Amino acid sequence: MTPDPSDSPADGPDSLAHTASPLLGSLGRLPEVFAALPGAFVLLTPELRIAAVSDEYLANAFVTRAQLVGQSLFDAFPGEPGTPEGDTMTSLRASLQQVLATGQAQAMPVQHYRLPDPATPGATLARYWEPRNTPVRDAHGAICGIIHSVADVTERVQADAAATAQRQRLQEILLRLPAQVATYRGPDYLYDFVNPRYQLPFPGRAFLGRPIREVLPEAAAQGLLAAFDRVHQTGEPFYSPEQPLELDLHGTGQREQFYYNFFLLALRDAQGNIDGLLDFSFDVTEQVRARQLIEEKERQTNSLNAELQAANAKILANNAELERTQRLLRQLTEELEARVLERTQALHHAQVATEQEREQLYQVFEQSPVAIAIMRGPNLRVELANPAVAAIWGREPAQVLGRPYFEAVPDTAGQGFEQILGDVLTTGQPFTITEAPVTLARAHTGQPGQAYVNFVFQPLRDAEGAPVGLVASGTEVTEQVLARHQVQALNTALAASNEALEVRVLARTREAQPAQAQAEADRTTLQRVFEQAPMALTILEGPTHVITLANAGMEVLWGRSAASLLGRPHFEALPDLAGQGFEAIIADVYHTGQPYYLREVPVHVDRAGTGHATLGYYHITYQPLRDGQGHITAITVSAIDVTDQVLARQQMQGANEELETRVAERTAETQAILRTAEQQREQLREQQGLLRQILGQVPASVATLSGPEHRFSFFNDHYLALTDGRARLGGTVAELLPEVVEQGFIDLLDRVYTTGEPFLGSELSILLHPAGASRPTQRYLDFVYQPLTDGQGRTLGILVFAVDVTDKVLARRQAETLQAAVLAAVQRQKEDRENVFQLFEQSPAVICLLREPEHRIEYLNPAYQALFPGQPLRGRSLAAVQPTATALVTLLDGIYQNGTARFQPGVPITITPLGGLPPRTRYFDFTYQAYREQERIAGVSIFGLDVTEQVLARRKVLELNAELQARNLELGTTNQQLTRTNADLDTFVYTASHDLKVPIANIEGLLDALSRDLRNQEAGAACRTFCA
Repeated sequence: MTPDPSDSPADGPDSLAHTASPLLGSLGRLPEVFAALPGAFVLLTPELRIAAVSDEYLANAFVTRAQLVGQSLFDAFPGEPGTPEGDTMTSLRASLQQVLATGQAQAMPVQHYRLPDPATPGATLARYWEPRNTPVRDAHGAICGIIHSVADVTERVQADAAATAQRQRLQEILLRLPAQVATYRGPDYLYDFVNPRYQLPFPGRAFLGRPIREVLPEAAAQGLLAAFDRVHQTGEPFYSPEQPLELDLHGTGQREQFYYNFFLLALRDAQGNIDGLLDFSFDVTEQVRARQLIEEKERQTNSLNAELQAANAKILANNAELERTQRLLRQLTEELEARVLERTQALHHAQVATEQEREQLYQVFEQSPVAIAIMRGPNLRVELANPAVAAIWGREPAQVLGRPYFEAVPDTAGQGFEQILGDVLTTGQPFTITEAPVTLARAHTGQPGQAYVNFVFQPLRDAEGAPVGLVASGTEVTEQVLARHQVQALNTALAASNEALEVRVLARTREAQPAQAQAEADRTTLQRVFEQAPMALTILEGPTHVITLANAGMEVLWGRSAASLLGRPHFEALPDLAGQGFEAIIADVYHTGQPYYLREVPVHVDRAGTGHATLGYYHITYQPLRDGQGHITAITVSAIDVTDQVLARQQMQGANEELETRVAERTAETQAILRTAEQQREQLREQQGLLRQILGQVPASVATLSGPEHRFSFFNDHYLALTDGRARLGGTVAELLPEVVEQGFIDLLDRVYTTGEPFLGSELSILLHPAGASRPTQRYLDFVYQPLTDGQGRTLGILVFAVDVTDKVLARRQAETLQAAVLAAVQRQKEDRENVFQLFEQSPAVICLLREPEHRIEYLNPAYQALFPGQPLRGRSLAAVQPTATALVTLLDGIYQNGTARFQPGVPITITPLGGLPPRTRYFDFTYQAYREQERIAGVSIFGLDVTEQVLARRKVLELNAELQARNLELGTTNQQLTRTNADLDTFVYTASHDLKVPIANIEGLLDALSRDLRNQEAGAACRTFCA
């Protein structure tokens, strides 16, 4: 609002005094008082001239009192039409006239007016004012003036704009935060905003505009709304870490347990009243569950420690008792000492004998013809394998020991052994396989690839009876099975031969002699094959089971010659086999036709005929033989002697049992006095074993170190993985992990070992250098060094319990870095936007930012608002603001899609001012250009320059050119007419001059004669004569 000193009235101060004298005369020294008022005030006469002004008003407007007093308000503060200043002064004039007309005070909305910048010539400052016009009345109630007061609200308006931009930016940030963010409004907590992370777990639920009780009834039922009510009522923030919530994510009625770091903050309006809540939560379900698991493991560990401490206390008490007993023993006589010495020597001898027996047992195991293997752990690592089992596998024992079974003997995989071994290890039930076929890669040993085995798989149990491995024992029966197959083939061939013989007998009765000879030859061949079979064979014919054939193997088994037995019933010829259950088996095979198989069956046979039977073990097969009509006529019996294998296995088992019995007896004899203490130590070892199992399964890195050198005595798989497999039982930390020495961890271990005080470390950095790696790996650990003490409190070692929190630390640091970067970016963007928006606000150009495909007006400067006086624009679509501008909307659609800028010159805009003033048309050059956010088109910017004067001047020039062209055309026509007229005149003059030439010559002659006649007369008379 800069007044122009040259705009004072033509009649000067006298006119001002005359105009303002009624008001000034009635108020006396009011101008001096008015100047000192604490506020921006202007006293106006009814003619709207400035009678007085306060000092604060002068300071705000950057003017002097001399520039204002006596001036018309609208001369002092002119406003060009079509500008924000012009609109402001138009609105002010209407308000003042309404106050004069109605006598009622009127408050005006915020007005925009630019003032010259006193610090920068030629520049302006944007100012926003809240004017109020109050009438001043004289003693008779008549209006004698108006007090025009203004409040400078520039900072508030700019702050509101900055806050709006900040809110928009904050909303963008909230949309991208890796947390659940929502805002609620009203006491019913209606959802006003939810970010994608909040919406993600509930893909089928609508939130906006709905109360939380309706959207998340399960959360409301768990008392969560009490926290909402408390924050809404008190305004105090609410923070609940690891808040448990049961949520029905899929709407099926099945709730799931989740945990959130839950933060509620009250949102306030401009007056400070609470009008909503901000919900900022993190899903920490995985962290809570992991910590709960660790806490549970810690509780179990603490319980075990308590049990161990109680056991230690009992041991200490027992030790005290033992000490008392020892004091009594010291009082015994030398005889007791001699007895002790004698028992000590006996114990030594027993130990030596035990070791010898163990060595003998190992030799028996190694030399046993029975295949034996011990496998331990879930991957069935081969712990022990004797040469017999290694020979079956086609490998040396050294090739399989220490390796998982299916890695050491991969050719057995896929043949069903995985299921069998897995079931034994899982259920603890033994499993027996008999003549099981197995394909082995052992051609290099000279053995057949296809083998048949009899094996028993027994579970190997720990102290609690849980299966931890298995013992496999058995024999290879490939030769027996193949022999039986051969016998079966021979039986089949024999049956076929018999049938052929019968046919041949019936068909060739006349040729009986040759056929019989051929049959005898065939039978002789079969008899020879039968005799040479590598097993005991016999044939029992008829229901009385007459022995009709027996090979040499069967003679060895019976201990009798076949000649003495042929033709006799089986149990008559071999009475020593009767009563052993074979009668019922043979009768059942003969009547049912079903073969029968016996494995390792004990048989008592009197081979020497002395009446004393010897025991043997055999695999026996009973196979029915049929004639041509399918009738059973005989039974083939095949037997394989497995006595040596059975006796060897029994011998080994007996040796084991005998060894265990002898060790137990010797131990009982030599340690009777210490039995109680030994039992307690056994309980302690069991508890320690259980503790080791638990520590092995804890999802943390656990190790125990013994001695001042810190040697590894235990570590679980997690610790082994943490050290990249470098941990080794018996090795020291400094030897196996040398990089930790310089990092101070050995000093910490020494201090814990020396002082007996535990050490707790949180998120400590450690550099580990795996073998073969070019650079160390940095990890972060939460760990405890806990001293392990004996009954007297002496430190024996250290328990290491560490949790790898590298991912958590890196994630938190990344989040902190990201947050700092986001805050810095937000601050920079805020400053940049403020600078840009300040430039936009002060720019005389028309500026508008449209967003999204709907072309919503996100920002507009005052120049753009002036195109639509009194219309709310921000947030509305361009189609709603200009419903008739369909062509413009189509143009903007194309720009939004392809990003191509467009330029439109001289676009007419009709502006309809407020107050009923006639509309006016202005002309603008518009530039439309797409702007991008995050590499994608976010909207279209509009920049317009007012070129009304240029357009109007151009139109005036065009009008003048048209008028000039019309005049030139008219002049051309006139010239053509003049040319034709001149030509006619030339013709007429020529004709006239030619036609008048003779008369003129005659006249000249007459005049010449007349002059001669009148030459002598007086001039006057001559003239009269001539005139007459």
